[in-house]
Amino acid sequence: MEPLDYNKLLDNYYEGLTSVADENKLRSYLKQYDGDNPELLEAKMLFGALDAEKSETLDLDFERFFEPKQPTKIRKMLIYMGSIAAAAVIVLSVNFMLRVTEKPVIYAYINGEPISDKEVAIEYSKQAMKNLSVQFNKGTENLSCMSTLNKPAILLKSIKQ
Repeated sequence: MEPLDYNKLLDNYYEGLTSVADENKLRSYLKQYDGDNPELLEAKMLFGALDAEKSETLDLDFERFFEPKQPTKIRKMLIYMGSIAAAAVIVLSVNFMLRVTEKPVIYAYINGEPISDKEVAIEYSKQAMKNLSVQFNKGTENLSCMSTLNKPAILLKSIKQ
C-alpha cells in the first residue's frame, strides 16, 4: 500500500469504519514506519501506547480490600485526642452558657446610677415632667390678660361698666 492509502485507512480508523483485518494491517505498518508524516507518526505513538497498555496486567487482590485494617498507634492517638478535644469543647460551652445571665435592661441613669426597674424609671420621668411644667407655668403667668384680647369689643364694654 502507498502512504496515501495508509492515511486514508487511518482516517477510516478514526471514523470507526475499519475492520479488524484493516486495523491489524495499519498496526503492523505503523510499527515499522520511519517516515516524517506527522499524522502517521502521531498514530504510531497512539498505537504504541495502546499496545503498551494492552500488555499491562492489573494485579488486584479483592480479598485485601475487604480485610479490616488494624488501627495504628497514631490513628488511635488521633481518635483519643479528638474525643478529648470534643469533650472539652462541650464542657466549656455548657459552662459558658450557664454563666451567661441576662443583662438587666437599663431604663435610665440618675446621677450616674443605672435604673433597671421600670416603675422607678417611670416615677423619675413623671417627676422630671412636673419640674419642667412648673418652669413653663411661671413663664405664662403674665399672659393671663391675653385671653381678653380674643373677646369681642361689646363684651369688653359690658365688663368695664
